[in-house]
Amino acid sequence: AANEMDAGPEVFSHTFRYLKQYGIPHCTYHVGEDFKHLLTGLRTICEAVDFLELQAGDRLGHCTAVGISPEIWKKRVGKTCILSQGEWLDNLVFVWDIIKESQNEQLQPASVAIESQIAEFSYKIYKNNYPPYLLVEAWKLRKYNPILYLEQDVPTIGDDWDWVDPPQKAREIREKLKLHKDLRRIWETYHRIIGGGSEYDKPIEVGTDKIISTAQLYALQCIILEKMSKEGIVIEALPSSNLRISYYKYLNEYHLERWLNTEQQEMLLPPIVLGTDDPGIFMTNIYNEYAKAYLHLETQGRSSSNRIKKVTDLHRDSLTYNFNNA
Repeated sequence: AANEMDAGPEVFSHTFRYLKQYGIPHCTYHVGEDFKHLLTGLRTICEAVDFLELQAGDRLGHCTAVGISPEIWKKRVGKTCILSQGEWLDNLVFVWDIIKESQNEQLQPASVAIESQIAEFSYKIYKNNYPPYLLVEAWKLRKYNPILYLEQDVPTIGDDWDWVDPPQKAREIREKLKLHKDLRRIWETYHRIIGGGSEYDKPIEVGTDKIISTAQLYALQCIILEKMSKEGIVIEALPSSNLRISYYKYLNEYHLERWLNTEQQEMLLPPIVLGTDDPGIFMTNIYNEYAKAYLHLETQGRSSSNRIKKVTDLHRDSLTYNFNNA
C-alpha cells in the first residue's frame, strides 16, 4: 500500500504467494493508483492479478486506472508525459499481449505501430530486436524470484521459504531458462539493469495518445474489468483518497458510477466495496465514504431510490466479501 512507481507487484509476488500457500486465504493489494501513463496503471493491475496469483474473493484497492475516463486523464496530464524507455516498452509488450489474446477489433489497428515501437525500444534497451512473444514471456516470468532461478548453485527444492513454487513448476521454469537462452538473457538483463541508470531507466517524452487512442484505452479498461470479474477479484473503491490525490477535480468526474452502471453496459463488472484508504490522512471514515458515493451518484442524475439501491448493493457486497467470512 505504498507508491507503486517505486515497487510494482513483482517485488511482492514471492511474499504474497508464500502467504497464500501457508495459511492466509485472502489478501488485498493497492494498485493502479499511481501511474505516469494510463497504460502503466493498467499493466500493473494485471500484474497484481497474475503475479500475486489472486483468487476469487481477493481484493485490489484503488484500481483508478480501470475507472478513470481516458479523456479526463489526457486532459489533466496534457499532450505528453515523461516516463522511462523501459516502462514504455513494458507497456507496449503488455498491450501487444492483450491484443493477441483478446482479438479485440477496436485494438487491432494499433498492432503494426506497437510492433514497430517494440522493435525500436527492444534494441535500445536489450541491444537486440527480440520478438514481442519472447518479451511477453520474459515479462510474465517477473513473478518468480530471480535470485533463486538465476543463481548457478541452487539448493534442493524443498518445502521452505525459498522455494514457494511447487517443485515440478520450479523445475519447468529452470529447464525453460536453460533451453531458451534468449529468454534467460532478457530476464537476467532486466533484473541487472533496472534502477541502475541504464537505457531502461532513460527518460523519454511520450504522447498521451501515442499509438493508443483514448477510445482504445477505454477498450483496454473494459477488457481488464471483465478479466477481474471472471476471476472474482473485488475492487476496493476509495472515494476520498482518489478525489484528493488523483486526476479528479470534481465529484461528478469520479469513476464509481461507471463501475456500478451495470444496467447500461453489456460487459461483466467486478464486485465493488468501499474503503477509507487512510482515515487519519484524509479525515474520513466508512460512513463518509458511503455518503460520498451517494452524492456522487446524485451528480450522475440518479434518482433517490436508485441511489439508495446502489449504496445498499455496495453494503451487501462488503458483507459478502468480508475476509472474516472466509
